[in-house]
Amino acid sequence: MDDTCAERRNTSKEASQSENDSAPPSETPPTPPDGGYGWVILFASFICNMLVDGVCFTFGLFYLEFLRYYGESKAKTAWVGSILNGMYLTMGPISGALAHTFGCRAVTIAGSLLATLAYVISVYSSNLNMLILTYGAMGGIGFGLMYLPSIVMVGFYFEKRRAFATGIAVCGSGIGAFIFAPLADWLLSNYGWKGATWIIAGLVLNGVVVGALFRPLADGRRRGRPRDQEPPQAETVVNHIVRHKRRGNSIDEVLLHRKSNSNGTARPEGGSLRTLLAPGANCGKGDMFLELSKSVDHIMPAKLAECHNERQNDLLRRKDIFYSGSVLTLPVYTSPPERNGDVAGMHTSGNAFTAIIDTLRRMIDFSLLRNPVFCVYGFSCFLCMTGFFVPFIYLPDNAIGLGIPHEKAAFLLSIIGIANTLTRVATGWVSDRPWADCLLINNTALVVGGVATMLCPYCTTYTLLAVYAAVFGASIAVFVSLRSIIMVELMGIDRLTNAFGLVTLCQGMSSFIGAPIAGALYDATGNYDLSFYVAGSTLMMAGVICFPLRRLADWHHQRTLQKEDGAMHQESC
Repeated sequence: MDDTCAERRNTSKEASQSENDSAPPSETPPTPPDGGYGWVILFASFICNMLVDGVCFTFGLFYLEFLRYYGESKAKTAWVGSILNGMYLTMGPISGALAHTFGCRAVTIAGSLLATLAYVISVYSSNLNMLILTYGAMGGIGFGLMYLPSIVMVGFYFEKRRAFATGIAVCGSGIGAFIFAPLADWLLSNYGWKGATWIIAGLVLNGVVVGALFRPLADGRRRGRPRDQEPPQAETVVNHIVRHKRRGNSIDEVLLHRKSNSNGTARPEGGSLRTLLAPGANCGKGDMFLELSKSVDHIMPAKLAECHNERQNDLLRRKDIFYSGSVLTLPVYTSPPERNGDVAGMHTSGNAFTAIIDTLRRMIDFSLLRNPVFCVYGFSCFLCMTGFFVPFIYLPDNAIGLGIPHEKAAFLLSIIGIANTLTRVATGWVSDRPWADCLLINNTALVVGGVATMLCPYCTTYTLLAVYAAVFGASIAVFVSLRSIIMVELMGIDRLTNAFGLVTLCQGMSSFIGAPIAGALYDATGNYDLSFYVAGSTLMMAGVICFPLRRLADWHHQRTLQKEDGAMHQESC
């Protein structure tokens, strides 16, 4: 009986492989150019990251001005930055849904306009509550709309060079912190926080320009297509199949005949009608292209036209769209149709609202909470982001309290930024090495960063604070760079989109509470010692709990296989 189950699984795999192999390269979704206009996309993504994280990471300098201007407690004032960062991260799934429906270009431009408006309005905030709403909430939503499309566009245009391109794009984050820290300090010294905010708003408005550069990949691929490569009309496809069916031909013969006529080479199509459609046409489970063995009488021209008209570049249909590593390391890379395939069950036909809701369902799939591996990793991300922004907000104020000049205190954020940039490049290179254990590297970096943060209260000189800033910047760079790679290693490429959406929510929720808690601890104790102890402990624990994660993943995988074997055994009986 076990042999029967095994044979069944092998037959299923062979059938799936046969269908994947059947699609010719010319009829898969548009191939990422790995260059060409992709370099323009890479530049635009770099600028987006620089603008967004440059503003977010240097909030600690504006925080000092808000404390003086509004005279509120440190805990309450910190809510401005925590809401900014929390909304920026929490908007991830919503931004993905909007980009999936309206395109990355439109969403990025809208986000830039919203963030610009937020900072213009914040200049007129008469109290801290209004500033929290404008500078924090509105600004965070705008940045959330700008950030995710900029990363996704790199994934569309780069495949073989994905790790390199993504590494360059996200380096904009560290460069932003490096540039914006001294810039913000100079602006605050010369124009005050209101004048500085006006100028920052003008810089953020440049997101409209770079967003306009996010040209959909299909636009560039569609121009200049030879006439003989034009996709067949839906009516023609149906008539062709029905005509041969009336002659008594099988579907395999129909496909063989069509392939022979198109390029002179007889090649069985392996049982898929999908190859007769436009390149990149992806039909959901509800469409009629599920089984070749079904009668073609059920195929309607309207359905074919609907499938043909679906966008080739649907954002979340690509399972690897959030993967920051090299796709050459993914097993599915060897199978183009599967590589660019649908996220299971994704279908976006209907109005825009329905498409947005469907996408959100896929990105926020709570069924993952039944997976113990995801629960542990998600909790690790929650802990990490609880302490993540504490040094960005409070390190300059802590340094000034030690008698360090304002300019040098601001430059500590630049040190974090440059260390972050260099480490991201190094991490991207290391992660592509076959000997690299990305999970171990991530865990070690978090523990080191956490311990360093807990030791920060003992750094009483500028040199020691600079060393701490470099260590902290490097540790968080490792975490951010390896996040999607670790999710793929632990849960597979099929669940990356789902896991990415939920992890982003976890990180956003913890970002809301981290900075205010640290501020409240200062208000209660009169110094930042306890604030850095707590922030460091959360970072350290985020790494510690992930050390046994690989064993847990192996155990969960074996358990899942045993359940599947048992189910197939019962079915065969």
